[in-house]
Amino acid sequence: MDGLSEYFSLPDESPRTVRIYLEFLKTGRLHHPDSDEDETTDRKLSFSRIVRIFKFAGDFGIVTLRNAALNSFFLRIYENPDRLPYQYISSIYKATSPDSSLRHLAVDVIVNIGTKTDVQEWMDELPKQFLMDCLTSASEDDTVAFPGGLSEDDIVEWLEHMKNAMCETFHVHDYRSGNQRQVFPLEFPEHKMSYRAKKKEKIKEEAADDEAQAQSVNAEYQKIFDEESAARMKYLMEPLPAKDRH
Repeated sequence: MDGLSEYFSLPDESPRTVRIYLEFLKTGRLHHPDSDEDETTDRKLSFSRIVRIFKFAGDFGIVTLRNAALNSFFLRIYENPDRLPYQYISSIYKATSPDSSLRHLAVDVIVNIGTKTDVQEWMDELPKQFLMDCLTSASEDDTVAFPGGLSEDDIVEWLEHMKNAMCETFHVHDYRSGNQRQVFPLEFPEHKMSYRAKKKEKIKEEAADDEAQAQSVNAEYQKIFDEESAARMKYLMEPLPAKDRH
């Protein structure tokens, strides 16, 4: 882009990424390029696509697009913390610089709600620098990396904290002539239970149903027992017929 032409070339960018950006210019939101206008819910952008969008925004200095990509990346995690983006860490590190906020976000997520088991499973795919960044971050924050064993409430609490800190911690705010350039806000749906939480909730519900059924059966048995006992007592208390008295 030389400032003299109405046209510019993007030889290294995929048409899909450019389409997403053009749509973003119109709506201020990141949409899957194959989503229909009348769909009630947009198809989610993949982690890999979000990384490409983040790199595209960085290459061309598009602050709002960069912040929106960070939002989308975190939103994917927020909606399903059971599926953390281990397999995309390498792509993030290849596409970003050491001071990248996307790197820092990925590190914070894995350090705080990742598990040692998952890290070991993906060890061969994870960049050494990422592992060093995780250990450094945990040391600076005086916390245990990859804690594992967190309850659903613990994970949701951390995600809520991160949601509130996203803008201040990770967004770039571009000031020009004393005015803050528009930064599209981070919008979240009501937090949904993850698969693990849903499974636990289902087990609890089934246990409660079993207990209710057991109580119902016991009550029925008690009613039958009481009725039989009352019938026996009534029989014993009735006077014997005259022929049976002697």
